[in-house]
Amino acid sequence: MDALTHVLIGALVAQLPAAKPSSAGADTSTKTDWELRAAIGAAVALFPDCDYLLFWLSPLDFLAYWHRAETHSLLLSPVWAALISYLLCKLLRLANAALVFKICWLAIISHLVADTLTVYGTRWFAPLSDAQFSWDLLFIIDPYFTLSVILAALLMYICRKKMWHNKRFRLAALGPPLLYLAAVLGIKLTLTAHIQQQTLAPAAAMRLLPQPFSPLYWQVLSEDEEHIYQAYSKFTTDPLADGLSHAAGVKGFAEAYTETGTLQWRSYTQPAHSDPIIRQAWQHPDFKAFRDFAEYPVVLAKETSAEQGCVWFSDLRYHWPGIQPYFRYAMCQTREGQWQLKRGRYFSEHNEEVN
Repeated sequence: MDALTHVLIGALVAQLPAAKPSSAGADTSTKTDWELRAAIGAAVALFPDCDYLLFWLSPLDFLAYWHRAETHSLLLSPVWAALISYLLCKLLRLANAALVFKICWLAIISHLVADTLTVYGTRWFAPLSDAQFSWDLLFIIDPYFTLSVILAALLMYICRKKMWHNKRFRLAALGPPLLYLAAVLGIKLTLTAHIQQQTLAPAAAMRLLPQPFSPLYWQVLSEDEEHIYQAYSKFTTDPLADGLSHAAGVKGFAEAYTETGTLQWRSYTQPAHSDPIIRQAWQHPDFKAFRDFAEYPVVLAKETSAEQGCVWFSDLRYHWPGIQPYFRYAMCQTREGQWQLKRGRYFSEHNEEVN
């Protein structure tokens, strides 16, 4: 999930806990008014992504093992909340420590839940388990969802201004994003049912993934032991998304998505079942991290020059029509037989060696 949406959700959920008077009878809620609550929630909601600092140590290990792990752990969330709330109470001299802890914990949990809505996967039970949870409902940037969160924040603000402190009013303000998620889930389930009823998928295992610009557009992935099948489907045409894609210079985006009855399937051979050169690159020990990361691995290209030959791989989860695949890695073999790992730079045609 993008940082702006995390900040907005953090500021929103920070308004949920009720402030309780101190034992002496003095109301300490003035120490945690709307603005301060929002500031704390917004800042703490960004905390789990501090793991991005590890990217510079090893981009591929970060991708495969470190991102959305311990700092995104549901098990460790109360520990992080306790540490952060303790520091905040000391630095800001806040008296209501229990309330600050609740705000911090809710902000962190909001980050974990928001990330789980995307396709990347979040390790809720790290470090005890590497199991990843992804609900595949939202693209990493979803302006519709962000707008629904802004609307919820406005409703929450109105509740505070009107002195509607009842818990039911505060929870009701969460309605817009929850209704939006319910609508997206309904669209996804409807598309899935149509494809299954019409027996359109080439293999039994099937998965629908959200796409950029619109909740109406989805990528359909199906696989068997040797092949991965990909198609782009739409619930219905989204003129706004089509206009945005054209404005962004993404060619062929709108045209790639078709109704379920006219899906255009593309077949990819699993790297482990490809030709010997691809298998050798795919199974190289230095490529283990990418093998562990990729769920739908495909060969992007085989490049040969006077100095070396490279096999480029990516993950179909991050393929979108007209947009360069985001995560691109290669194993390259020199004429002397030495292997080297390379990484495609994000949002760039250039590549770089990985130490």
